[in-house]
Amino acid sequence: MTQTSVVACSSVGSISEARTVQRVLCVFVAHNRHYTSYFSIDSKSGLITATQPLGLTSPPYFTLKIIASDSADPPMMSSPHVLEVYIDEAPSAAPPSSFISFSVADDVDVGVALGAVERDMTPGYYCIVHGNTFGSFGVNHTSGVLYVALPLSYDDCSSYSIRIEVVGSRGVLRYVLANVTVTNTVVGVPAFDVELRTVSIRENVPVGVFVARVAASYDDGKTDLEYSVVSETPNNGSTGGRLFAMESRTGYLRTAADIDREAVQRITVVVAATTTASPRRRWSTATLVVMVTDVNDNSPVFTAAEASVRVMEDAAEGFLVATVVARDSDAGENGRVSYHITAGNEKGHFAIDDNKGLSYCLISICSSLFIYAAYHQHTTSLFTYCLLRADWLIDLLLLVRLLTSTV
Repeated sequence: MTQTSVVACSSVGSISEARTVQRVLCVFVAHNRHYTSYFSIDSKSGLITATQPLGLTSPPYFTLKIIASDSADPPMMSSPHVLEVYIDEAPSAAPPSSFISFSVADDVDVGVALGAVERDMTPGYYCIVHGNTFGSFGVNHTSGVLYVALPLSYDDCSSYSIRIEVVGSRGVLRYVLANVTVTNTVVGVPAFDVELRTVSIRENVPVGVFVARVAASYDDGKTDLEYSVVSETPNNGSTGGRLFAMESRTGYLRTAADIDREAVQRITVVVAATTTASPRRRWSTATLVVMVTDVNDNSPVFTAAEASVRVMEDAAEGFLVATVVARDSDAGENGRVSYHITAGNEKGHFAIDDNKGLSYCLISICSSLFIYAAYHQHTTSLFTYCLLRADWLIDLLLLVRLLTSTV
């Protein structure tokens, strides 16, 4: 059953493809008298309109029963939809005979009774005539109990002054004024101090290390919130286990797994703050961009453990013998590689150019190889070697084959 203080449009459902819905209006009031001449209904739209003035000569309320039927043969009928219409007249000049006050929270269920509007009731018919904004309340016609008819909203209306008319067989007996105060039990949405932050953390730190703290509040400074991690998005697209954990009460974000910068360099973490004191929990989110900084935890690695080249014994000084390459997965200065010859170049035949710290170096002849080979003219080819080292950690054995000139 629906109550309203204005003539309203009643929706009875959707229209199927094969059938056209028609609506029939029946009007009933007390003592089962019919007042169909006061209203009409549009059979297609369901719009109910008044057909003559309401108020002075009409009953103070109407109970409308609307039935929907389709146009099939035979037609199918809906269950009745009951709509109570109250004539919201201007307040009577007569003073109320009694006053009563109620307080109700805005999260109560529809149908909750506030109480009787009169303590000492005498027979009569109770009817709301003014002040029932949005049709939020209804009154039992015989007991005079005021109840919640529609969901309440503190933001829409926080107080009501409802004028109730008590009608007897000889007309209006008295008026009652019910003052209803609506209290706000729905808390506000939490707001973070900072909604987007960038923080840094070193790679390979132990599990449980502090990363950042987030803070939020609601309703002018309340902080009884629960914090949680909503999502983590590493820049490498990994969907593995969680890298971070949130302390729900403090808002502290800590590491929950080992983080390797060579695998992931940036993680976007979405965190939430949720209210705890309301049945309608409210929440909001903030974003942390965690940048993983590098530590020197990787050694340079040559692209080949051994290399072999051939050089003529009379090759001129400055002749390029080989180019070697080593790579370091670390970033910045931690990944910059330098090269050194550590063995096999006792006679100083070879020089190294590390190309200003780039990932490769050039090895060239810096003195004549012919003199070295002259002691071995009985052979057609000779071997020497250089042992190179990148950052004094990784070795490369370079074999150099000397080809003798024709005698």
